[in-house]
Amino acid sequence: ILAQAIWLLWCCVSSGRCSADWGKDNMGYFVQISNDIGTPVFQAATNYPEVSFASSSLFHALITTSLSKGFVPSILRAEDATVALAVHGVEGSRIVVALITSDLASGETADLEIRLHWRLGAVYRGALLAVGEQELHRSRAEPLKRVLQQRLMPIVAHLMAEEAGRSLGHRMPCLGLTLCGASVEWLVAPAADIAVSRLTEAISQMLRLAPADVSLVLSWQGRALAATPSWRKLAPMDQGLLLAFAEHVGPATFDLPGRSWAFEELDTLWLRSAAAAAGGCPTTRASPCVQDGDPAAACPHRLVSVRLYPPVAELDLGSEVSCDACCTAICKDMCPENDEDELYDWRSSQTSWRDEPVFPPFLPSPVDADETRAFRTEESSLVLSFLELGQEQSVTTSATPANLQQSVDTCRDVMRCVWASLKWGGVEELPPGCRPEDLTAMLILDESRQDVLVMPPAWHECSNVSWKCPERRRRSTATRRLMYWIHALPPLSLERPQHFLYTEEYAVGGIRRDDGVHCWGIMPFELDNEKNGYTARSYPVSLASTDTRDPNEQREDRVLRVVAQVLAKVPRSVELPRAFSPAS
Repeated sequence: ILAQAIWLLWCCVSSGRCSADWGKDNMGYFVQISNDIGTPVFQAATNYPEVSFASSSLFHALITTSLSKGFVPSILRAEDATVALAVHGVEGSRIVVALITSDLASGETADLEIRLHWRLGAVYRGALLAVGEQELHRSRAEPLKRVLQQRLMPIVAHLMAEEAGRSLGHRMPCLGLTLCGASVEWLVAPAADIAVSRLTEAISQMLRLAPADVSLVLSWQGRALAATPSWRKLAPMDQGLLLAFAEHVGPATFDLPGRSWAFEELDTLWLRSAAAAAGGCPTTRASPCVQDGDPAAACPHRLVSVRLYPPVAELDLGSEVSCDACCTAICKDMCPENDEDELYDWRSSQTSWRDEPVFPPFLPSPVDADETRAFRTEESSLVLSFLELGQEQSVTTSATPANLQQSVDTCRDVMRCVWASLKWGGVEELPPGCRPEDLTAMLILDESRQDVLVMPPAWHECSNVSWKCPERRRRSTATRRLMYWIHALPPLSLERPQHFLYTEEYAVGGIRRDDGVHCWGIMPFELDNEKNGYTARSYPVSLASTDTRDPNEQREDRVLRVVAQVLAKVPRSVELPRAFSPAS
């Protein structure tokens, strides 16, 4: 029976594959939550034209047969796809979470299992956040379907964004929850902390709350800019899930068609304490069958969010002369044989970025100033979110989006500084001495706080529209390459503190410090044909000593030495956003 269930399940998976719209074979993803009798209560799919009605029955048969034999099949692998399963609860109230993806299909099986169960854990935790543990395990299927379809879809869309296909304007992937071990991605904005402090005072006076009890966060495209200490006390994964909700506030866009103003006010979100819900970066083999804790550890909360748009003065189209020069120089390197009028020809640039799909210019070209301003206004919008304990709500103190907007209006000068600091506040590069010139991009991860920071940042302004900006494409390509190799290589640990590898076009290296801070970097690299094959060898790299080896040997692990120099400049016992702020 088990063998037949696996065979039928794999036939269902194989039949769902289809070619992506942008010229690259991509299976997409399929996420399903089913109850104890095999009835699906949530389902999300991309690039599956017709999801089989028998999928939940196959998963249920596979799980039931396996449990009768005393085990659960954690993952099933094929050449280009992986099926991951997790079971939560006891007999009679079990919940099965299934994930089919082609994004995580490379690497050792044990390592792959850890990364897939990180995503399964995020999906399950999102379901608990949406309806609560008791309702999820004991409610009827139909009421659960309605709530989960509305509330869990933004989390799945955020978590599986890379599997859904590339964005319209080469939008950089958000690493929060997507990268294994990283719950919250941060974006350095020097004025954001001051703005959140001012907003906290205004909201506390308006709602008659103590400033220490105000849980407030300012975010951009799912990335946190600044947050109050009360917000930072939440479990890291809960912070990432709430940021996914916040990003879906507002009108629908090409990148996020599921956005809605209905997410401005979300009642009855079940949050557990940080001690009950937090967990470090997985370093051991995951267990597919989990017994959940006391449901009384969670209590209802309310999330209120408002989308903030920048003033027109912050979108001066004639102020990005240096950025335009940078983009033009990059484009000339990509298309050296083209003349000035053909620099942004989308076909000619395709050969230089083989792993980044190219979108045809379906909008009129050139785009006029009003259309460019509209795109940039939407792309530059921020989200302010306020978390309120549901049991303490009352008619006079309950927050509304109007309250948040009113508090923002009282701090207009500070908010203008936030947009200005994103634009000119030193986030285009690392602080002096922290970023070697030959390092294309870098990623820093704090496994204890589950924070991640990417440099150069996702924020990039240019007077051109996003899909005509080579600098944006360069950043998104470098970030995706880093994500791929972090997931494909074995995890960094005490036993394996360093990795480096070379391809024909670039080199990637990563180092883990003894305090749990990881640093990964990517740099361009040209294969030396004179060395006839060039095989890289691994040498331990010290963060303090000077390398005295022969220059030819140093060349082989140069990326590691550069990453070590960057990691040595990251302060210890300091949160990542503060480590790279001008005050640090």
